[in-house]
Amino acid sequence: MILAEETLARVDEFAFVLLGGLILLIILVIGWSGVAPYVVMVEPENKTIYMERGSYESFELLLNGSAKNVTLRVEGEAKDWIQLERYSLDVEGVERVKVEIMVPRTATPGEHTARIRVRYYGTEREVNLKIIVAERVEERREINFGDFTISYLMGEFVEKRENFRVERSYFFEKSRGFVAILDPEIMEIARNAYLYLVIDDTNMLSNLIIQFNGKKVFDKKVGQEELLIEIPLEELKRKNRIRIEAGTPGIFFWATAWYEIREASLVVEYNGTFFRKFEFSVDASEIENLKELRLEFKVEKYDAKKLNDMIVEINGKEVFRGVPTLLYFNQEIDKEALRAGENEIRFSVEPDTFYTLSDVSLEIVKYSYKS
Repeated sequence: MILAEETLARVDEFAFVLLGGLILLIILVIGWSGVAPYVVMVEPENKTIYMERGSYESFELLLNGSAKNVTLRVEGEAKDWIQLERYSLDVEGVERVKVEIMVPRTATPGEHTARIRVRYYGTEREVNLKIIVAERVEERREINFGDFTISYLMGEFVEKRENFRVERSYFFEKSRGFVAILDPEIMEIARNAYLYLVIDDTNMLSNLIIQFNGKKVFDKKVGQEELLIEIPLEELKRKNRIRIEAGTPGIFFWATAWYEIREASLVVEYNGTFFRKFEFSVDASEIENLKELRLEFKVEKYDAKKLNDMIVEINGKEVFRGVPTLLYFNQEIDKEALRAGENEIRFSVEPDTFYTLSDVSLEIVKYSYKS
């Protein structure tokens, strides 16, 4: 009986604690639900603008958050120069407010300040504006790319050796090697490469061994025949070394193995556009204050019967396509292709066309301000 009463007392005590916790939770929920999390972020918080007297500029103020009856007010020395698209609004998500600035012609040169106060539910945020009144001038920078030819190439490169003999015994060896040097433009547009040999005569006592850039690409016994040995394009180098030799005569230790070779050639077939590309840097201030971008060059040589298009791309965006003004080319191109930091310009042509250009350059024209 006493044990039952103690158990009942403990249950009552636990129930009381549980009830108290539940009441506290209800109070917290009611309390928090009565306070809305009104937060509005404003961008930019600070902005500096260079302007001439009598000039106009605008930018967007971004308000991001959730609040009703948000008000905006302009204060400060230059407040009369500034107009807002809206002075009060409800913010739910992202809202944009256009800020317009008109500097009077009578403004004094130098620094002028203003601020935009953003208020909601007793909270205030501030956007500080600095307007620097100065004379706007043009600055020019030239980026030079030099002289070069762009063309569409089609053909084959052949490096040939004729009428020689390779032989080997256990006491004597006579091999033949030669070097084939490829132009960089051919390497870029190579489509196929192979070694071509014509065997005039042999005593067939050994294998014919051929090495390409130190790697064995052929090692077989052959007779009077023509050989065509494929060379993977990735094996091609600027300077390619070919070595041809006879193997040892095997069990015929007293004999000399030999091959009479009428022709040995490295053949590289190519087909494609030989383009030129250059990297150059552009400062962020040049992008921000860019007025125009001009491409300039002289056309030194061309085929008058095959005047097809030249193509110029900046960062993969085509900024010029057409037959350039012959002799001297000076034309404004799309400045939107530029970006702050590293850039790439690429010159190419359509098939059956070539242009030799000199004094190729980009001229960047930007605005700057002089106090």
